[in-house]
Amino acid sequence: MGLWRWLTGGEYSEPFTKAEHVPEIESDEPERVDPLFGPLLRRRTDLRGKCSVDGVTFEVQFDASDDDTLSASLALGRSFWPGASEWVRLAREVLAEEFYRNAMDWAEIDDEFTVEDFKGVVTPTTFCFSTDVTLWFDDGELFHGHFLSVSGGREAPEYAQMMG
Repeated sequence: MGLWRWLTGGEYSEPFTKAEHVPEIESDEPERVDPLFGPLLRRRTDLRGKCSVDGVTFEVQFDASDDDTLSASLALGRSFWPGASEWVRLAREVLAEEFYRNAMDWAEIDDEFTVEDFKGVVTPTTFCFSTDVTLWFDDGELFHGHFLSVSGGREAPEYAQMMG
């Protein structure tokens, strides 16, 4: 399922799908094969693939709105990936700091639900690379299906958000 549908529950709007600057979805044949991220498929203005961190497979998305942006986002992903495991750990910390107390209110959870429990419920799913790094999380229904993200630079996550 694509990130747009995942975020909105729907399809692209008619004007968006007809916009001339947005490439159509191409076939399921890889547009390119990256040495680290493997086959990358074009989906609108990004390339998507899969890669693993500590035995967990993530979707990876690279901004491909133009050739320079694609080169930069792939370079960021490649330089980032050796530290991905630590980044995921730090992203969970940032997420817990921002949303743990809110989760207890939203999900009406008792005081026995710990920060470690929170970190275990939210599941990282997708890395997006553009000018920065964003890691998307499934909320485990703590926020009734809202999506959580943590963004930052290559070195460390900086802030968390809730969407949709």
